[in-house]
Amino acid sequence: MIVAAPTVEHAGTRFVIDLFRGFQHRHPQEGIAPGADILVQAHFGQAKNWGRFEEILQEYSPPVVIPVRRLHSIVLSWERRGKGFETLDLELAMMVNMVDADPYWLPIDADDRDEWLAEINDGLGLNLYTEWPIVGSDKRTAYKPEKTIGDQETYSRLRDKYDWFFGQIYQEQS
Repeated sequence: MIVAAPTVEHAGTRFVIDLFRGFQHRHPQEGIAPGADILVQAHFGQAKNWGRFEEILQEYSPPVVIPVRRLHSIVLSWERRGKGFETLDLELAMMVNMVDADPYWLPIDADDRDEWLAEINDGLGLNLYTEWPIVGSDKRTAYKPEKTIGDQETYSRLRDKYDWFFGQIYQEQS
């Protein structure tokens, strides 16, 4: 089985790779060996991988699993690393445009994460599980609402643009 996992940087890439630990992890340019269990992962907007990733989606029509974190957590992570928010905005736009592909969403920091994971398992006939805790994780999946984002103006702009999406997943504002 081939599974596609497009990801926003710092929004669950390592989580989804660990979740599919029995699969071979491949980047799109590494090629696909039909018949093997393969997780094809690429970051949204990563030019060197994205064209080939879209070709794989067309050629194999694999199920798509997209990990998600609260917007607050994603912005904190990007800000801590000094990454440009223009790129984050591009990646988020590409992610929400995947809605038409009817992906399996997996909010890695939601209290009901196991329900989302059960839906993936049922839909794909798998038995995926995680040992990553939702809160207080040393693997940094934890939602830390007490941390303050320095660039409030950009965060507010991103919230205004994407809260419709995050609100559907988290049933609250991100």
